Amino acid sequence: MTIQEMHYDLSLRLDKLDSLNYDNILSPEKDMYLNRAQLTLVKLKYGNNNSYGEGFEQIQKRIEDLKKIVVKSCNNDSLCENPILPLYLDSVKGIYTFNLDNLTKGKYMIYISSYVTAKKGRCTIDIVPHITQHDDLYLSLADNKYKPSFEWMYLPIVFSENYIYAYTNNEFQLGELFVDYIRYPLDMHYGDYNDENGNLIPQQNCELPDFIHSEILDLAEAYIKKDIESPSVELTYQNLKMNE
Repeated sequence: MTIQEMHYDLSLRLDKLDSLNYDNILSPEKDMYLNRAQLTLVKLKYGNNNSYGEGFEQIQKRIEDLKKIVVKSCNNDSLCENPILPLYLDSVKGIYTFNLDNLTKGKYMIYISSYVTAKKGRCTIDIVPHITQHDDLYLSLADNKYKPSFEWMYLPIVFSENYIYAYTNNEFQLGELFVDYIRYPLDMHYGDYNDENGNLIPQQNCELPDFIHSEILDLAEAYIKKDIESPSVELTYQNLKMNE
């Protein structure tokens, strides 16, 4: 659907309920609800809190749902995401940080996987980092089984704000980090209103696959009815699951 078609569909749904209550919802407000629904749906599709009980890449449908906003990383910046260069933060524990804001192919939303180049002496290898819980991190750094190791290709990482922290215990050096991730979908805009500076916001259709547009509309309708305290909101959430 185009954004105009989605607005029209949403208006029809609301008119069937009570046109007096919903007639005054303007284009910017409809866009707000559609974008809110879109983000919620991406989170539902990524996790397993959905009617299938399956998360991202557990079944083909999940891959098809989100493939448009999956970003791959490689050495060809015209086709995929650039690697992130490290900042050497702590020379005692050998801590490196990677700034996720430096990703260039879209606003980072959810981590999928990564690998990092590591060097020790004359040897250079790629290591797939191991995500570690914050409360286990310092025990891991002192544990012979789980401490950073070039030979065993073991590198603990944690996430904080928009950074990935990698811990090497100064056993080896880190280079570029290649991150695969889910980016934020582009915000939808009807294209008939201005921003705060008086500039017309250009039209933007939903970039997610057409077959989940009805789910976005279901959830947007539910959010609108919830805000107006409609008693039928639970039915719409049920419809969202039925339309999967």
